[in-house]
Amino acid sequence: MLRIAAVESSELLFSPVREHTLFLTSAASPFRTALETLARDVRVLPWIPHGDLLMREEEILLHPETVALLRREKVQGIWLNDWSSVVLEEWAAKNGIRLLCNAFRDQERLENKISFDTFAHRHQLPVPEGCVVRTKEEAKASGLFPGVLQQPESFGSMGTFIVQSAEALDDLEHVFDGTPLLLRRFVTGLPVGVSLLVGPKRSLVSALRVQLHREKAYLGVQWLSRSRLPVKAVQALERMMEQTASALRSQGFCGIAGFDCMLTDTDACFIECNPRHSGAILQLTVHPELLHGCDYPTECLRVFQHKDPTVDAPSIPATTFEGTTIDLDALALPNGTQKIPQCGFYRRQSDTLRFDPVDRFTGLFLWTQPPDATGLYRGFAISDASVATLKGTGYTLHAQGEALLHSLEALFLPAA
Repeated sequence: MLRIAAVESSELLFSPVREHTLFLTSAASPFRTALETLARDVRVLPWIPHGDLLMREEEILLHPETVALLRREKVQGIWLNDWSSVVLEEWAAKNGIRLLCNAFRDQERLENKISFDTFAHRHQLPVPEGCVVRTKEEAKASGLFPGVLQQPESFGSMGTFIVQSAEALDDLEHVFDGTPLLLRRFVTGLPVGVSLLVGPKRSLVSALRVQLHREKAYLGVQWLSRSRLPVKAVQALERMMEQTASALRSQGFCGIAGFDCMLTDTDACFIECNPRHSGAILQLTVHPELLHGCDYPTECLRVFQHKDPTVDAPSIPATTFEGTTIDLDALALPNGTQKIPQCGFYRRQSDTLRFDPVDRFTGLFLWTQPPDATGLYRGFAISDASVATLKGTGYTLHAQGEALLHSLEALFLPAA
């Protein structure tokens, strides 16, 4: 097993890989105490003053003191939580360290909305009807309404606009700056995510997760029992996964790809590709049944080294698990809330969440950080409880789910 290092990688804490991992953190990070409790090998970096480390991997790894530490510890590989970069790849090659992630070239071309749409058409993968537009006039002439207009290099829901009619484009004047935009016809169905690990010959497919919203804000994902899903749509998606794995291999791709898809009663189509880890992977690691009984980090390490997964499983697992990953930014909190709840395990007591200082999963795990430069990103919670009830190709938040969200909100409020 490679000796690896990672900047506060929560998923590695729940994997056998943690025994071979050097976890890097800072004194200001809320996650530090959880790391020191759960991991065997942790280093607090005094030269990193920040508490929000998730998007600072390049800054942390390229620091001369970090480089010296990695050499002393004989680190052979770096597990990246998010994007790679040209700078990181050059740094890794110079220092003889393997970056354990998708190649930046693959991340860049597959995450770009227009580039992925072109890739899908080239390999006859199903995507919504659409076209590339540069001006409002071109968009109006397309007739693709109701539609979805997307900036090609946007992330999450940022840069994505629902347009009910051609006239609605008049409110998006600021979006048309001459750069290409992807306009596609709106597809009604169940928005789901799925992870695909692609090796040289084998592939491994995760269970499905529905993308949840609360009052139009992205709330997170809830894992779906296969038995609750339309049979024909799941079969269509499985065919898509096998076809996509072959198409990616033809491009020299080995690694992890997350896909946003839309399921109807009888079919499925791709919306976009995210060739990196997602917020759902912590739960994927805690519950191996979501990945055919396999350990997610272990399998990722294999495909990042251009090896096959340990099993060939291109089908959707027959799981019944329906837990939830909740994006804490979706919580209804008053302006100026500064309290950062303690990272770690919590137990539900009546309508209250209580911190539980144990070293095993007890139903809910909270990962928090100080708000980043946007002032928004607070972290996430993973819960074995569902928050929504699936109804055909739709869902509604149920009363227990709303109660759980209110309990999470209470953790952020200063004591009375």
